[in-house]
Amino acid sequence: MSGPIRQSLGPAKSTLIRAIAEAKTILDERPNQNEEIENWTHWVQKLKNANSKLERTLSRISTLTENWTKVIVQSQPEQAERENSLYEAVAGGEEGLLVKIEEANELAVDLGTSIEIGENAIRQKSIDSDRASSIRQATPSRHSQIRLPKNSLPEFYGDLNLWPSFWDNYRSAIHENTLLTDIDRFNYLNGCVKGEAKKLIQNYFITEANYHIAINKLRERYGDEERIKANLRAELRALPPANKFINSIRLTTDNIDRIIQQLQQMGENINQSFISSVIEKKCQNGFFLNWKKLNKSYGKM
Repeated sequence: MSGPIRQSLGPAKSTLIRAIAEAKTILDERPNQNEEIENWTHWVQKLKNANSKLERTLSRISTLTENWTKVIVQSQPEQAERENSLYEAVAGGEEGLLVKIEEANELAVDLGTSIEIGENAIRQKSIDSDRASSIRQATPSRHSQIRLPKNSLPEFYGDLNLWPSFWDNYRSAIHENTLLTDIDRFNYLNGCVKGEAKKLIQNYFITEANYHIAINKLRERYGDEERIKANLRAELRALPPANKFINSIRLTTDNIDRIIQQLQQMGENINQSFISSVIEKKCQNGFFLNWKKLNKSYGKM
């Protein structure tokens, strides 16, 4: 009695499985916040198409299962039992129809949320574009008054030890530059941070409010002086010992100087025995004494 319904449910389930896979792929294609408005618009349209396909397929399956339920209800007990067994075979199990329907419904929620996110991004980018255009028309010479160091803006890739240097340079050139708006600063920040550091802020839209959020995120992750000092001490311990060749000695002592100077600038007590003993292991064959003589400015070691 349910033969025609089952014949229709098979293709409908296959269509639903394909729609689920397509929806997941599209969700993973979300543009990052720096991409053009056209990319966001294209993504949102693909989300809407995927959502429509899911809704149509779910509606079709719902109609078929309702018809099957009517068949079961209207059947004699023996026939109804057979129909229930057939339905369980189609609907039950880890790969059954009910699991796929639940997965599709959850995806529909994700699609709806992503559509809202995408439309908000499009509106924000449109506002930013209009604002930038009006600023250019109203104050064409504003940026010509800004004096930034050419080709020397700092870059930061996420190396904890390099954060203090990056932050001092960026703060001086960009963060405390009164000729820049926070939108300008955020654009410069996006150009300065790379790699792992970039990943930390890449999903924030370029707005004045988000600039301060992004800066705080970076400072929380990389600006902890105790972590930086611990990292520098670990780097000092990991330095390979100098051998008898002058190039090796020079490289080792240069690296020691660099690490010790950074620790000293952050208030570390460099006269502690731990640092002295580590350095002595790195400068063997009497070179430790020479290193001490050359670095009296650090204090007695």
